[in-house]
Amino acid sequence: MNIDIISDFLNFAESLSFTRTAADRETTQSNLSKRLRQLEIWLASDLIDRRSRPVALTQAGKDFVPVARGIVAELAAFRSNHRPWQAADGAITIAMPHSATISVFPSFKHQLSKEAIPASFSVRIANHDRVGSMLASSECDLALATSHPKVIQSPEFSALRSIEVAKERLVVVSSPELEDRKPAPLHVSDRRTYIGQIW
Repeated sequence: MNIDIISDFLNFAESLSFTRTAADRETTQSNLSKRLRQLEIWLASDLIDRRSRPVALTQAGKDFVPVARGIVAELAAFRSNHRPWQAADGAITIAMPHSATISVFPSFKHQLSKEAIPASFSVRIANHDRVGSMLASSECDLALATSHPKVIQSPEFSALRSIEVAKERLVVVSSPELEDRKPAPLHVSDRRTYIGQIW
């Protein structure tokens, strides 16, 4: 049984009008009538008394209304609990540097779920300075960014409240096969970037 037909029936049960229901459901009256008849055949019960004027629900139709509402509500709840969240569905848009998606964000998200906070995120990747401007201009709801006590934060962050969600150590490493030879050159980001200033 198609869930749309059950929704057709619920719409009809509220308006008791084929014309209004057909308009609401964006179909023709003929198609609506056929669909409702399919539901009645499937249930082996007449739900609508088409002989009465105005048209009315039969007792079986009245009894089916709460059942139909329950079916639609349960399916909607199941779908919303098991589908991936999108920003349009009310997810929190969070901006962060790429490195945070691997290091900090998974544990931050896990901590929220452990505390039974039902949060879903739409992640936007940006460098440290861009994350600050995105948050300041309301392009995102939340931002994860690097902070170092000896480096001044960009002005966008100064007006915003922040909390520490994790600590990381920056460790210089080299490949084991290079230990007997000249070490590989260390990549250091440009000093104009926040991570470059930390280096």
